[in-house]
Amino acid sequence: MRIFAKFIGFEGSYLRFEGTATLEKIKNCVVIESVTEDSAVWELMCLGKADADRK
Repeated sequence: MRIFAKFIGFEGSYLRFEGTATLEKIKNCVVIESVTEDSAVWELMCLGKADADRK
């Protein structure tokens, strides 16, 4: 599959990050509410080429 994906120009990726996440609600440049979670997971899937790579 990797060879086929490279042949057709597919450059996808999958990233997973774990750690602490903080979500803040900001109004008029002042944080009015904040929540922090110590065990957060963020996943990102990128399919295809980045816009900067397109010609």
